[in-house]
Amino acid sequence: MFEPKICVVGLGYVGLPLAVELANYFPV
Repeated sequence: MFEPKICVVGLGYVGLPLAVELANYFPV
């Protein structure tokens, strides 16, 4: 079955380094 909690954890695990990469490309 689909677990929203796993989705959130997975999104955070992948989104964190992705956000860092984007921050490096687009400094704010």
